[in-house]
Amino acid sequence: MSTTETISGPISDLTLEEAHFVARVAAKTHAADDVVLLTLQHQDGEDLPPWRPGAHIDLVLSNGLTRQYSLCGDPADRGSYVVGVLNAPNSRGGSQFVHESLAAGDSVTVRGPRNHFRLVDAPTTCSSPEVSASHPSPR
Repeated sequence: MSTTETISGPISDLTLEEAHFVARVAAKTHAADDVVLLTLQHQDGEDLPPWRPGAHIDLVLSNGLTRQYSLCGDPADRGSYVVGVLNAPNSRGGSQFVHESLAAGDSVTVRGPRNHFRLVDAPTTCSSPEVSASHPSPR
């Protein structure tokens, strides 16, 4: 796995060297109609690079396609990544390949994570009395 050095600031994360590694599909589960969840683990059992909500990874598929998928799950879990993949029948074939050909135990190259949609902590403000009463703001 490549080392990743990150410069963090209030607005952006800049990755100086992006992680690139081979992962094993630890699990492939049906989540909803036309949606599977892939659980990915580093093939050598190493910790995966850290990520924050809004981050995504590239999956370099063995059919020659590279597709980006948003990470979901617990960012504190460094042992696995989880991505949800919708089978989009009118797409260019990446999601169809994941649904029909990728199986638990298979290997896939992963690049990232990267985050173009980083969430920023912000104070909660609400003018609705119903919501304010059920979720009082910290003082």
